[in-house]
Order: sequence, then C-alpha cells, then structure tokens
Amino acid sequence: MLALIKAQLARDLKSGLRSGGGWFHAVYFFAVFASFMAFAVGPDRSHLSSVAPALLWLGAMLALQLSATDLFASDYLDDTIRVLRVEQPSLMPYIAAKLGLITLTSAGPIAILSPLYFVIFAIEPADAFRASFVFILGIPTLILAASVSAALSTGMRSSGLLGACLSVPVAIPALIFGVGSTRNTLETTSLWSPELQILCALTLIYLVIVPPFIMAALRFGLE
Repeated sequence: MLALIKAQLARDLKSGLRSGGGWFHAVYFFAVFASFMAFAVGPDRSHLSSVAPALLWLGAMLALQLSATDLFASDYLDDTIRVLRVEQPSLMPYIAAKLGLITLTSAGPIAILSPLYFVIFAIEPADAFRASFVFILGIPTLILAASVSAALSTGMRSSGLLGACLSVPVAIPALIFGVGSTRNTLETTSLWSPELQILCALTLIYLVIVPPFIMAALRFGLE
C-alpha cells in the first residue's frame, strides 16, 4: 500500500512541475488575500489583531478549495480512476496520495507563511508563532474539507463551485473551532484550550469518515 501511495504521489508531483507550477496558485491566493484584508482593515493595531484569526483561517480555507478544484478531475477525464478501480482492490492508496499532494504543495507552504501574516496583522512575533502552531494543528481539517469539495465536483460532473457549496458543512466546524482556538491562544497565551481539543478531535473524526466518503463519491461518478 505504501508503495502505491509513493508511486502515485511521485507521479502527481512530476506532473504538477511539468504543468508550470499551477499548485502555486493556492499560496499566491493566500498571500494576496491576507495582504488585501490587512490593507482593508486599516492601520489600527488592536483592530488588526482582533480580526487576524478569522481572516487568516478564511483565507486558508478558500486557498485550499482553489487548490483542490482539479484534484481528481484530470484523472477522471483520462480514465485513470476507472483503471485503478479495476486493478486495485481499493482506491484508498490513491486518495491518500492525493491528500499528501495537496498537503505538500499547498497546505505546507501556507502553514510556513502563516507566522509572517500573523505579524502583518500586528501580532507580536512570539504570539504569531503560537498562533501558527494552532493553525498547523487545524489545517488538516481544511485539507479534508477541500478534498470533499473536489470529490463531489468530480463525482457529480459539476462545477467546483457546487462542490464547494456542498462541502460547507465539513468546513464550517473547522473554521469555528480554528478561529476560536487561535483567538484564545492570542488572548490567554494558553495553547491547549478546549477549542483546540475539539479541533484536534474533529481532525481525527474527519480522517476516519472523509476518505471513505471521497471513495464513494468517485465511484458514483464512474457509474
């Protein structure tokens, strides 16, 4: 199983590099969104720091949704998914490789950039690194929500916008507890808050239920 995941991940990474680096769009979107929002809020430091958690979590969610739009679409169009379904007993290694792809090419760079953008929102560097730690713990939920959107769009052969709308129930809890835990960290300097515990539990729950859901959505599209 690990060999299949590595082979699929290597194939997708090479394909992404050959296509001109479209994976960079998510990082670029996050950077532009955060910069524009900081500019729109204005120079008031207290106001900037108060809205930082909500805006940065929202920016990360939108960036990952953008990155995942074609996560399964190209493999669906060239019948790669159909071949894998026939040749392999399960699509789970394929799905794990796709989740690894979006983590390496989109979520990882966004997580690395997050301390910089917390600082841009007038948060002290020490607090920015603590907030980024919470951000990193919660970003897997946004990855899984974005993959649900991509699978629904592919399975129903519809636009990415419809898939994003249908995946909102998956993304909203992550945003609520992600913003709450980040704000609590900035206000109390305590990392392990009740909101963060719920966010970590939510990540574990999503890791259990989302991959089978993605597999079912992809299979539905092949019928």
